[in-house]
Amino acid sequence: AMFGKTKERIALLYAIGRQESRFVPASISTSYALGMMQIMPFLIKHLSKERGKSIDLDEMFNPYIAIDYANQHLDYLNRFLYHPLFMPMLIMEELVLPKELLEVNICSKQEHMNHI
Repeated sequence: AMFGKTKERIALLYAIGRQESRFVPASISTSYALGMMQIMPFLIKHLSKERGKSIDLDEMFNPYIAIDYANQHLDYLNRFLYHPLFMPMLIMEELVLPKELLEVNICSKQEHMNHI
């Protein structure tokens, strides 16, 4: 599931899997986030629609599929946020940024590079 990904992406996926479920593929949260990566059902349906596929939510208990969907979502988030600390917060839905902030590119790559 992680073949061909950068070391940074693999580390981020591992960190999210560990934080969200301790790598337990059959995890279901109290808010009904599913699988090892704890992705919400509405997001799973949206991501599968983008792929042009239909998915049974039970498939999220397969860690390879969960990682694949989490990676797809990280690709989307990466277009808006360049600082890696925002990614897990967004995938866990603990950080909500107004669309206006994303449009002015408040978290741009150049801004991030200025702080390094």
